Amino acid sequence: MAEEVITFVLDQNQERIHFGCGKDQTSGKPVFGGYYSGIACLGRRVLSGGYSLPSQFEAYIMAMCLPGTYSIKGSTISFHTTEENIRRDITKFRTVITRFPRDFYTVFRDTFKQEVVEIPLFGSPVGPLDTCFIEDPGFVPNFPIVKMYFGHRDPNNLLLLKQLRVVVHIRGLFCLMPWDSGVALIGSTQLQGLGLTFDTAANTLSFELDACN
Repeated sequence: MAEEVITFVLDQNQERIHFGCGKDQTSGKPVFGGYYSGIACLGRRVLSGGYSLPSQFEAYIMAMCLPGTYSIKGSTISFHTTEENIRRDITKFRTVITRFPRDFYTVFRDTFKQEVVEIPLFGSPVGPLDTCFIEDPGFVPNFPIVKMYFGHRDPNNLLLLKQLRVVVHIRGLFCLMPWDSGVALIGSTQLQGLGLTFDTAANTLSFELDACN
């Protein structure tokens, strides 16, 4: 463990933080402690005595922006406190590729393939990526727009995915991927360019389109 003083850009307030990668990484055993999970880690909730940044700041609201892969702009993370002291898990995205449960994915994939025109399909799956389209360097692909609603169909609950936010670009292919779980995961590729606000007291996650621009 180590400590450092950081300065917040907006108000020039200074805070001393602890950070580290765990207590013992030399034995070859899985001893990565949950409370020490990462270098200045973000964590998933506020824990008394925890070492995630929200825990150290006692900040239940955290906002961030995920810039695109090739973006040259900087990105910021902001933390805000709340009077409520409720400990709950937050939604977390731990994968690059968005994955839907297989039964839903099958319907989505078949509909998506019908809507894609002038982009040839790759002949076979690529590992877990079961549906891939071939990239043509001289052709700008035009993929269907995907609208994801949370809870009910309302513009305030909409996550809009356009073009390369819909598929994953890997080794000259544009791909989709299912998985055998009843839970959907929204990957970081699909979240690029979006503003994310985590409220761990209210157990909510809000999206803001094109917040990185």
